[in-house]
Amino acid sequence: MKVKIKTWKRMEEEFGLDRSGSIDCEESFVNSMENRMPKNRIIEVDEDSRWKHKDGSTWMVSKDMIAEVIEL
Repeated sequence: MKVKIKTWKRMEEEFGLDRSGSIDCEESFVNSMENRMPKNRIIEVDEDSRWKHKDGSTWMVSKDMIAEVIEL
């Protein structure tokens, strides 16, 4: 599924930051995710809600991070 991820600013306003400085949403949106996010913020997540970046990094993507579903 392709989804568009909310901006860091929008998530920070909605959820705030946790003690480590990450966005305090369901699955925690961390700086390393933001640093690898494409400019258009559209990523592909698998059936288990994981985003596997081309560099081998993998993160869980929670529904509250998603601004819009682009393609099922």
